[in-house]
Amino acid sequence: MKPVEVLVVDDHALFREGLVGILNAQPDLEVVGEASDAEAVAWSRAGRGSYYAGAGRPDDAGVSPAEPAAGPSDEELEALTPREQEVLNLVAEEGATDQEIAEALSISVHTVKTHMRNILAKLHVNSRHEAATYARRKGLV
Repeated sequence: MKPVEVLVVDDHALFREGLVGILNAQPDLEVVGEASDAEAVAWSRAGRGSYYAGAGRPDDAGVSPAEPAAGPSDEELEALTPREQEVLNLVAEEGATDQEIAEALSISVHTVKTHMRNILAKLHVNSRHEAATYARRKGLV
């Protein structure tokens, strides 16, 4: 059986390097390249394949390697509360930390973490970085 081809995408070169080493050790995976986020979009547009923006294996999320991951529906995006939208805006536009968000919005760090968990769940992403990237790409911020 032909191994699944993987393009490793992350904006941190050191992380990519480590991940490539781990993936290359798997007999059912073949790393075909490395890229930053912008390079992955160019890779996909050039017809060299699609990519999955998420954690885990694509088939773990119900996505085949040949199709990109689907984002949330418009109804799910509208489900973000005004406060969650404020938090997402601070993360996406300013790269704010939990502490910085807490100070800017006069809320506790614990409350910020709760909002971030809700945002990640509603946007179907796994990290702040993915949430910020998704929000910028969809024009949410």
